[in-house]
Amino acid sequence: MDRNWEDSQASGDIVDLRHYWIVMKRHGWTILACVLLAGVSSFLLALTETSVYKSTATLMIEPKAPKIYSIEEMLATDNSSREYYNSQYQIIKSRQVAEKVIRKLDLLDSREFFPKAPDGFITQVRHAISTTFSGWVKSVVSLLDTGSDREAEAIETGRVQAETEEQRRMKKLTSAFLGRVDVEPVSDSRLVQVSFHARDPVLARQAADSVVTNYIEFNLENRIEAAQDAAQWLQKRLDEAQVSVEKAERQLQQFKEKHGIVTTFSEESEKLTAQTLSELNQQLTQAKARRVGAEARYKQARTLLDNTSDMSSVTELASNDTVSRIHQEEVLLQCRMVELAHTYGANHPKMVGIQSQLDELNKAKEAEMKRIVSSLESEYRVALAGERSLEMSLNQIKEGAQSINREAVEYSVLKRKAQSARNMYKTLLQRYEKASLGKDIESGNIRLVEGAEIPDSPVRPRPKRNLIFGLSLGLMAGLGLAFLLEHLDNAIKTPDDVKHLGIPFLTGIHDFSGIYAPEGEPKELVTVYSPMSFYSEAYRSLRTSVMFSQKVREAKTLLVTSPGPAEGKSITCVNLAVTLAQHGSKTLLLDCDLRNPNLHKMFNAESEPGLSGFLAHKAELSKVIRETHIPQLDLATAGPVPSNPWVLLSSTRMVKLIDSLSDHYDFIIMDSPPVTAVTDPLLLARLSGGIVVVLREGQTGRHEVKNTLEILTPVHQKILGAVLNAVKRTRDSRYYYQYYYQYHEGGNRKKTTRSV
Repeated sequence: MDRNWEDSQASGDIVDLRHYWIVMKRHGWTILACVLLAGVSSFLLALTETSVYKSTATLMIEPKAPKIYSIEEMLATDNSSREYYNSQYQIIKSRQVAEKVIRKLDLLDSREFFPKAPDGFITQVRHAISTTFSGWVKSVVSLLDTGSDREAEAIETGRVQAETEEQRRMKKLTSAFLGRVDVEPVSDSRLVQVSFHARDPVLARQAADSVVTNYIEFNLENRIEAAQDAAQWLQKRLDEAQVSVEKAERQLQQFKEKHGIVTTFSEESEKLTAQTLSELNQQLTQAKARRVGAEARYKQARTLLDNTSDMSSVTELASNDTVSRIHQEEVLLQCRMVELAHTYGANHPKMVGIQSQLDELNKAKEAEMKRIVSSLESEYRVALAGERSLEMSLNQIKEGAQSINREAVEYSVLKRKAQSARNMYKTLLQRYEKASLGKDIESGNIRLVEGAEIPDSPVRPRPKRNLIFGLSLGLMAGLGLAFLLEHLDNAIKTPDDVKHLGIPFLTGIHDFSGIYAPEGEPKELVTVYSPMSFYSEAYRSLRTSVMFSQKVREAKTLLVTSPGPAEGKSITCVNLAVTLAQHGSKTLLLDCDLRNPNLHKMFNAESEPGLSGFLAHKAELSKVIRETHIPQLDLATAGPVPSNPWVLLSSTRMVKLIDSLSDHYDFIIMDSPPVTAVTDPLLLARLSGGIVVVLREGQTGRHEVKNTLEILTPVHQKILGAVLNAVKRTRDSRYYYQYYYQYHEGGNRKKTTRSV
């Protein structure tokens, strides 16, 4: 059962378009009524509607920005953007443009917008209805208004009363006028179509042309006004710039006077200063080298002043002629003295004379060397003084250059400030002159491409279009109403309705209350007197489902019940038992509806003593079970109605009875009371192997089925499915039970499945 239930739920998720078709057929008259009502109403409305004409003028809006003073950085606008064009469309439909057109065409007293009282009967009726409806709306609004709303209305009323009649009339007329203006840009172009709707075709053309003309004038006026505003703005900035120039020039002159600047700081002067510094650096380097050499020679000469033997290491001593001559004479005298020393003694006059000559030469040499050292010292002193002088000059020039650089920076700042002020003043002056003279004002970027023409035919009404629209609207409304009614209808009508409730659909039993039954046969036993009909085939289909249930075969018991009374559970119970007996299974039909028994009536049998008598120990089982005229089928009637049926059905004797009967019968079919009425079916469900729920088409509600399933929740696994009883034989039913019809109406197909 669980697998069948899941299959039924899965199949219920599939969208079946034929089901929607059946819903539309079921509510066909409703759909047809909506279509006819909407169609006729729209057609009559079109016939009574006043003719309206449409005239169109075409504009070209160029994307080029409207240059005014060649100062796009001040007033530049991206005219090619969507925002620009949308702004232009709104300007076309602005109240300013509309009021100019109204005054130009003198529409304040026009019958187009203020018609006379209606003359025709239909028009009078329509006017009366509109007036009455408006009065009702105002009354309802006044009743619903809160205190704050009434206060606000009083303030607004006072403000409106303060307006003149012409202002109120103009305000109302402007709104009405703008409601007739259409602005439609032509795709992939810069063209814009401006249309006007009116009952008078001539007025339609005049109004369209006037709207376009006034829009162009409005655009030009705005640009001229913008030019004037810009000129005023430039004049103000020009005055400010002139003051700035004078101030900057004055500051520059004061700075030059303060620092004694008589010339400008040019690049040539900077290059000259740099060249002087470079030359001084070179001279200083040379002076340092000279000073270092002179100092070294001077110190070396002083060191060697007492050591005449090493005087050759000093260039000035070695290269001195006097020193060289004295040195040569010393060498000669020393050689002579060495020669005389072999002959004479040290005290010999010749030796003494030579020694005296050597002493004189030595004194002369020392005097000459001192003179040379003094000369080297003087040379060193001069080199040192020259080096220091160059250093001082270099430092002075550096300090002067740095001071000049600082002054040059300040001077440059002031000079640039003055120059910038002069340039700004010059620029503003030039543009002010252009703005004043209007030299750079161009022609407008908006021009008329095609003027409006008097229309030949009205655009409204269009009876055919209105009729098609009305029929379409009526069809949609009819379909919506049909599906709404279908949704609000709580009754079970189709197998799909059963499946959507989450319960398997077993079979559908057509309504056979109108068929003829043979004399002596109860009409309910259709499987007996008409075994070859599709009614009987439906019961045999149910029999097949029961026989294939493993739980039913094991328990040999089946409970047949329904959500409410008069849904056909007893008839289903009887005919199911008959088909089981006809199949050769020994079957017992047990009437467990102790509150309202019916099975004995179908077999023309006595109800007593029955099941209640047996359970109350008032009768034997052999007196309760009776054979019927149908082979293999026995009947156990309910017996007299007891005061406490649920006590008897829940007794141990009832349980033992079912167990005992299961040993003697292949199937025990139990008829029970409705589930939602009493608790007896739940007691009986515990004793059965399966449960079949009988639903009546068009009577059993979805909520009743849901309540039934909730009550049977403790034994939900025993529910085999539902039987849809008393199905009416319509075109809709042929969709769900077409194989029955094909088989029993002479079709070639022999298949007998329950449904598609």
